[in-house]
Amino acid sequence: MQSKAAGVRCQSQEIGTEVTSVARSTYSPLIHNPYSGETTTFRATARNERVRREFPSNTTMNRRKLFAIVAALLVGATSFLNQTRAADFPKGSPEFVTSYAAALKASKESGKPVVLIFSAAWCPPCQANKHNVYPSTVVQPFHDRFVWAYLDADEDANLPVMQKFGVTGIPHIQFLDKTGKSLGSAIGGTTPEEFAKTLEDMLKRARS
Repeated sequence: MQSKAAGVRCQSQEIGTEVTSVARSTYSPLIHNPYSGETTTFRATARNERVRREFPSNTTMNRRKLFAIVAALLVGATSFLNQTRAADFPKGSPEFVTSYAAALKASKESGKPVVLIFSAAWCPPCQANKHNVYPSTVVQPFHDRFVWAYLDADEDANLPVMQKFGVTGIPHIQFLDKTGKSLGSAIGGTTPEEFAKTLEDMLKRARS
């Protein structure tokens, strides 16, 4: 899938049309009247009209069913996105801020490095990290040693920050020191153990 942010990615046939066409072609022969000697298309035309009168009702019914199904899917998708939007965090997650400015401010005041996470609700690896990695028992000891920021890649306000750090794929995790200078980055899904090692390495870089 692709975000509305340009370049950012996470690593018909109408009902009844065919039947009506068959009816028109099937019932199109000319009819000869042996008594008058005349040839007419009256009966064929009448048959076609009956077909056209019958199928719109079926088509309408099918369309209504289709619209009902689509509406139900949209409601379900909306509900799903509301439940999994980027700023909704599971129990045991770090204390996230949701803006770059807030992260820099907190880092300057505390002297802690920053974990800047670019994510989206529609990105499976992003959601896997959010639910399985950041709240994990292996990563929890690092919660208080960093300022954690979670930025939604679909929010227009975050686009300048994404451009600043060259975000073209998510999840993109950018690490900053207390001055806002980059310490490095990690891109893509990970495991709790791998991420814990990355965090330890970033702490060493921040102290050097």
